[in-house]
Amino acid sequence: MFSTWWFTGPSQTPPHQRRLLTPTGNSARASLSHLTPVRKPEEPERRVLFAMIGLTLGIFALDLFIPLGIAIPLLYLIPLGLTLRLPQRTAPVAVATICTVLTGLGIVYSPPGAFEIGFMNRCLAVLVFWITAALLLQYKRLEEERDRFFTLSLDMLCIAKSDGYFKRVSPAFTQTLGWSTEEMLTRPFLDFVHPDDRPATLREVEKQVVTGEKVLQFENRYRHKDGSWHTLSWKSVPQPDGT
Repeated sequence: MFSTWWFTGPSQTPPHQRRLLTPTGNSARASLSHLTPVRKPEEPERRVLFAMIGLTLGIFALDLFIPLGIAIPLLYLIPLGLTLRLPQRTAPVAVATICTVLTGLGIVYSPPGAFEIGFMNRCLAVLVFWITAALLLQYKRLEEERDRFFTLSLDMLCIAKSDGYFKRVSPAFTQTLGWSTEEMLTRPFLDFVHPDDRPATLREVEKQVVTGEKVLQFENRYRHKDGSWHTLSWKSVPQPDGT
């Protein structure tokens, strides 16, 4: 479960005029001091790529030795779905093309007398591939628009995980507080809150977790890297999915 924070004041305004939308869901607990760092994105992307290659080759081999009609070609939907975990927008098209070629090659190895049925089944499977690829492309396009808004916005924006760590922070966020992106992602967000404000911050977060109430205004102090304290006023609207 992830919690989304939106800082809605321009980064050029004084600290006391900046507004922050707080984490929702199970975003902070008393055990925040025992949290683990966020994993770097490159590692899971490599694992997804290797898994896609292995699955695709495995499904093709299975299709050569155990022709099960449409069941085998539809297994290619698994590596196709994994493209959601890759940053490249055209990944669904590339994988759909590969799956189409491999599905066509399977026709060559169809058992005698089963060519017509196998051909129709594989044509149906290919249609499903490209419908799925089109939907994945649309999803990635919307994701890119969200990311572009996040990156280019002058407002302070961030996404926080339920373990109390930031998953992502916008450039305006790091410019305002002086910390690098890596520093913000590898420390619990409470580390940046003034010690005197931590109990009140946890109470506000718990109020959202337990009752799902909106937080329309709450102020606490965040530490700048130079040691100064910036007062931030923040708001939050809990979402049904816990974000």
